[in-house]
Amino acid sequence: MSTININTATKEELMGIRDIGEARANLSIKARKIKGTLTLKDLKMIEGVPNTIWDPLIRKGTVEVISEEETQEKQPTAQDDTSAIIEQYKTKLLIAEQDKVHPKREYMKEIEDVKVTFEKQLRCKSAEIEECLAELQQTKEKFQREMEKDQLEKEKKSKRVKY
Repeated sequence: MSTININTATKEELMGIRDIGEARANLSIKARKIKGTLTLKDLKMIEGVPNTIWDPLIRKGTVEVISEEETQEKQPTAQDDTSAIIEQYKTKLLIAEQDKVHPKREYMKEIEDVKVTFEKQLRCKSAEIEECLAELQQTKEKFQREMEKDQLEKEKKSKRVKY
């Protein structure tokens, strides 16, 4: 994988990085829109993205950032402040939405695990029932043979008695 510049990468390029999904890519792009040029320090301060994710990516050369010395200080304007507040609000909404989805995924996984467990138990019980049914069928057939045998003996005795 080639090195991706965090300050020019598209959403798709960011999503191509291990551990960076759509939500984290969106958060990184929003932070870049707010800040202009991101530094490693800026990356580590993105709310909703673990700050420990970036160091290994930079160390491996997967991601590069412009150093703080190369970053030009940008004087914020009232419009920038408003945009920043709106972007922060959107970021917090996105994080809240992710927090809501995560427990749902865990709950669905637990349900699937319980389903798998019950299906295994059901297969085992079904096998036991099949064995019991087979034994009952054998017992029934044996009992019918004995009944037929007894019936034949009774018939033979009754024929002997008649002669």
